[in-house]
Amino acid sequence: EENEDGRLQNTQELTQAAVFVLQPPEKINIEPQNYMATVWVRTDPKTCSAVFFAEKLVGMDDDWKKFSMKDKESYGLIETIAKDFKTDQFIDEIVHGVTRIYEADEILYAVLLTYLSPIKFIFNGSFLRGWVNAAIIGDSGTGKSQTYIRFSDWIELGDLFSALSGSRTGLLYAVKPKGGEWIVSAGRYVQANGKIIAVDEAQEIEKSEIKQMANAMDQGYLKVERVATGGYQTQTRTLFLMNPKDYKGDAATVSDFTNGCEALAMNMDPMFIRRLDMAVF
Repeated sequence: EENEDGRLQNTQELTQAAVFVLQPPEKINIEPQNYMATVWVRTDPKTCSAVFFAEKLVGMDDDWKKFSMKDKESYGLIETIAKDFKTDQFIDEIVHGVTRIYEADEILYAVLLTYLSPIKFIFNGSFLRGWVNAAIIGDSGTGKSQTYIRFSDWIELGDLFSALSGSRTGLLYAVKPKGGEWIVSAGRYVQANGKIIAVDEAQEIEKSEIKQMANAMDQGYLKVERVATGGYQTQTRTLFLMNPKDYKGDAATVSDFTNGCEALAMNMDPMFIRRLDMAVF
């Protein structure tokens, strides 16, 4: 209801919602992480804006905490290599002992940098996005997919989605009927929140579909507004593995272009390219 002056009455409602506390712990004694918050929602009598008064905060297990090798068989070996070896020696050990893809170190570097990217980091007092979105474009047989597959199998972390056999409903979300109503079913990209996924043959994704990923890649949140609605965190490290195509959409080679950037531009919309953090040719 409204008061005589047209403002909403100062009503209140008890509700629950998932929230992320950003404030650094030195200012308030609450660790920055995801919480299930029980709050009172009240209307400010002066501005009519909603004000939340938290009654209870219960910490939620963050998906990124599961992105760990500490319980994997290869953890001890990686610790030893990282401690005793220089970077070039570390790469050489991974190439000869794991991937066995030679003269393609730039691909392995891109995979490792994506794996090692943080979900968030603090800069100048603010939390900024840390997870990396990377593209690797190269001719067939250069070892793009096998480098990722063999490394992810070795450390037992990472998902792989094929754009040849999958679709938007498998990668992002699907809207399905259930019990007389429509629900949103999360796809593999959403399920990899806080972890990592590689999209193989990414050049086969329709441009209209890749646009739906753009904000999710950049903002870490996917909003679904169809017959059913929903919102999902997508703080997902992503590798797009693709082969070059010509202006007709037919298979091409990187050498057909003056530089690798042209090959990437032929494959993907500029709006998508702008959201990439790294590209390897």
